[in-house]
Amino acid sequence: MSRYDDKKYRYISNLVKKRKYNKALSEVLKYMEEFPYDKKGKYLYAYIIEGMGNAKKAAKIYKELIDSNADAKYNCLFRLAMIDLDSKKEEAAVKKFYKIIDESPYNEAASYMALVQIEIEHNNIKKAIEIVNKFEGKDDRIVLSKAQLYLLSEKYDLALETLKEIGNRTELDISRKVDIIKGKIASKKGDYYKAKEYFEHALIGTQNARYFDIKLEIARLERKFQKFDEALEICDFVIKNDPKRVSKTALLEGDIYLGKHEYDKSEELYKIVLGKYKDKFSKINLKLGFLMFVQNRYEEAVNYLLKVGKKSKEYGSAIFYLTVSYIRLKEYKKAEKYVDSIHDNSRLKLLIDRNLGRNVEPNGYIEKQLLHYSVDEAIKHSDRIHTNDEVECMFKENISVDKLFYEIQDKLEDSNLIGCDLFNHYLIPYENCGYSGSNTANAIVVVVEPITKHIMTMYPVYNVKLAEDNYQRESRIDKFYKKYGLKK
Repeated sequence: MSRYDDKKYRYISNLVKKRKYNKALSEVLKYMEEFPYDKKGKYLYAYIIEGMGNAKKAAKIYKELIDSNADAKYNCLFRLAMIDLDSKKEEAAVKKFYKIIDESPYNEAASYMALVQIEIEHNNIKKAIEIVNKFEGKDDRIVLSKAQLYLLSEKYDLALETLKEIGNRTELDISRKVDIIKGKIASKKGDYYKAKEYFEHALIGTQNARYFDIKLEIARLERKFQKFDEALEICDFVIKNDPKRVSKTALLEGDIYLGKHEYDKSEELYKIVLGKYKDKFSKINLKLGFLMFVQNRYEEAVNYLLKVGKKSKEYGSAIFYLTVSYIRLKEYKKAEKYVDSIHDNSRLKLLIDRNLGRNVEPNGYIEKQLLHYSVDEAIKHSDRIHTNDEVECMFKENISVDKLFYEIQDKLEDSNLIGCDLFNHYLIPYENCGYSGSNTANAIVVVVEPITKHIMTMYPVYNVKLAEDNYQRESRIDKFYKKYGLKK
């Protein structure tokens, strides 16, 4: 009588790889009954029940196998370390990973990767790089980890160069992850269409829940492309197939409804997740503050923005919107407390100084308009060559800019708000209105002071979609954070 059946074992292993745990459990129980002395069958049984959520029972079996089967010792030790990690017993897990590295080549690469992931979660990128560089063998998973670390370090070209070390004949799972890293790099570089291609290629042939985060990345891109319904459809799919992600997905859905200007739904979703993620507390308060800001609900905006942590990366953005909110509430002394934390703050300081009765010398067109608004000057400023993303834009000769100026005012109420900083930026479709470089413009961007509703300037743009993408390329918050050089 045979002591094991390699063909059956590999069949069950493939079921596990596909995460078909119920079928795998049924098959492995039959296998164990047929081959009761095969320790590999028992290990596989433990791995399956761990995957099904019974980590406590799995850990008990792994410990028994460590004592009774030298061949399975390090596989079992690795699984116990992963269970420790899931149970937040990080120190115990780290000790096991280093024991594997010191004593056995089996699972060495996987242990290095786990240690690297721990440091990434603690944002210790430098330490993670030190760990991954200690690995002396050749393993595509380690190369993948290096590329991921370069991505996190914003060394995108180095990450892409590192990925070249992975051959075309690698495992499908690693090939998917290569596409995912390339997609994230393309997204960071602003090539969102390329990013979407990589992400979609990575998902070909799999509906595995492990890759639902990438589905959500695609949803984020659809939001940037103003394809809000498509983005929501992806979110619905993820929630339906993985209910554990409801809270995480709600945050993205809030962003999507913000883009659709369905502010009530956006607010409801942000508030659902506000208490669920301590590590995202500042981020969600910033989003809620910004949501109140774009609705001119400045007192509520202040309440949320003041809760953003001073050491968080969101603090610089929060300070900008907090300062502007105080200005619009006419609480100029409070605004003055924060304005020096903003790098490019001349216009804000001008508004504060003017309203506190100080002598102010205007510097440039916008500053003069903020002090003493003139419709004639606004029309004159609009009827000139503008530079938008290094492209010269101007209205056609047959367009009466002064007449257009008054027409545009009546259209602002129903227009698409695409940006919001010190001023609101609206995008209005208008065929054949001017030139954007060598192209005929078919839309107008209008810059408006929110309180007075004064139009500061307007200019033609070539392509409505490209103009929207330009504003959506980064989140509105991040775009103006960068534009104004806001300090963290």
